[in-house]
Amino acid sequence: VIRKKMMQYNEVVLPEDESKWKKMGKLSSSKVRKFDFKATLDDGEFQIKSIANGVLNVRISKQLSDIPQTDAVIQDNKSAPRLVIKKEEEKIIITQESGPTVFIVAMIDKETSQITFEDGFGFQIYTEEFPCYHEEDWYKIEKLPGVACENHYGFGEKGGPLNKRGETISFWNTDSFSYSKNDSKLYQSQPIQIVVRSNGFCYAIVYDNPNRSQIKIGDDDDCSTKYYVNGGGINYYIIVGPTVYKVFRKIADLLGRAPFPPISALGHH
Repeated sequence: VIRKKMMQYNEVVLPEDESKWKKMGKLSSSKVRKFDFKATLDDGEFQIKSIANGVLNVRISKQLSDIPQTDAVIQDNKSAPRLVIKKEEEKIIITQESGPTVFIVAMIDKETSQITFEDGFGFQIYTEEFPCYHEEDWYKIEKLPGVACENHYGFGEKGGPLNKRGETISFWNTDSFSYSKNDSKLYQSQPIQIVVRSNGFCYAIVYDNPNRSQIKIGDDDDCSTKYYVNGGGINYYIIVGPTVYKVFRKIADLLGRAPFPPISALGHH
């Protein structure tokens, strides 16, 4: 009985009334600084900030000040590459570059409010629209990959298959004792999404909001990724490797490294 109640507490229930999702609109004005681009939407605020080589922070909310501040990210942006902004008639191009090297390019379509991310070689990573907002204080974004379906790993300690394609993953859990292989939620909520393509290209998304959230990953017929969060707003970091090794090095720089255990723990007495 206790286990059943705990598993029910872990559930993330999305709003039922789909008609009350509303788009946050288009860009109406913007402000550019050396390391970040901030814009006002019809019904919200938007920011892209340079953190490190191949790492951008994307924040969108009704008000950016509503986004919870956490201790998850330890890396500052003192040595971040600058952002170069180019405003065209139909889109805004935001390039993270250092000298001749381009790390990430974000292109914002002024008409459709879509954001397309590319790597430094011009290969598309994914496209997303400015998020939708629900009156029950939920936010939703949908990412469409630049290629066919990708492989999705990570997400902390979760049951089920290693590749989470086609899975729905919730992030709000307590101690899940006596769990089975079919239980998706175990001990930790770590919304870190590692994406690997068939050619080895790798990128990651670190979602930084401690509120209830859920990720729905499409299967072979629907390659999209939908992210829902209850309150605060959208706050995530996009990390481009392009290899798995480099992605994990950058995640470690962003979130910190575990301390080495004492020598005695390794059998040295």
